[in-house]
Amino acid sequence: MLVRCFCVKCFFDVSMLQIGNPLLDGLVDFPERNFFLWSHAVISDSTYRSIMENCNYSVLSVPNDACVSASMDYDREVSGYIDEYDILIDVCLAPNMQQAQRLRLKQSPLRLKTLHKQLRDSPSPLDVCMDDEVLAYMNIPAVQQAFHANITGLPYRWSYCNEGSLLYDESGLDDSMLPTLSHILEHGVSVLVYSGDEDSVIPFGGTRRLVDQLAKMNGLETSVPYSPWLDGGQVGGWTQVYGRLSYATVRGGGHMVPFTSPGRALTLFKSFLAGGPLPSLSSRSEVQRA
Repeated sequence: MLVRCFCVKCFFDVSMLQIGNPLLDGLVDFPERNFFLWSHAVISDSTYRSIMENCNYSVLSVPNDACVSASMDYDREVSGYIDEYDILIDVCLAPNMQQAQRLRLKQSPLRLKTLHKQLRDSPSPLDVCMDDEVLAYMNIPAVQQAFHANITGLPYRWSYCNEGSLLYDESGLDDSMLPTLSHILEHGVSVLVYSGDEDSVIPFGGTRRLVDQLAKMNGLETSVPYSPWLDGGQVGGWTQVYGRLSYATVRGGGHMVPFTSPGRALTLFKSFLAGGPLPSLSSRSEVQRA
């Protein structure tokens, strides 16, 4: 349930559900990408206006000429040097994944050394070459042997998603997941929806509006107003709580929050699993007074 391709990551038991950077409604989430990128100076005013005026984001629609032209401008401005899953980090300057797939297996250890050197020289605190590193590592024969993988001797290299065998049905992208979440809330499950605020693929703006809409659908009132939450004395993000339904952003988080912001993700998860509120300015004041 609630598995929406690459965009939903959840923790589920009989009483709790966590969903990170989820695709809840394509007709809301996809157009929001344009505003997010425009507001972060990635796309121009003219491109933003043209896309919003000419493009229909329903999967059932056929793009018109004006939308195609605006999309070409969009691609040119975003360029291939922005990680849309975390727009503020650097990208890996190593050859891209397609080029990496052409490397011979015996070159993989050397490639890993090259990638690690690039990581050391990069100002980014994250391993922005991880995808390439994993791709190279998983194709080393000794690694596959240790995993007891590829015991049938497949004639092609391992990759993240082999498009020849993994086919996703996109016909449901226009469907809203809010009725499903509403049903879950009605059965007493506590739900936390969170967003890394640097993700342009499923931006926080659309998710925040959809969570508010979900609260209204279930007659839930705000119990904690929109306010910052803290991690290690610093602002970890912002949160709003509607009884059993909570929303939170993770400051500096990308699409994969536990990877880009592990400390803040841990604080977020621990607070939710403990059934308590996120650390707040008032709780810090109480600690300082004590």
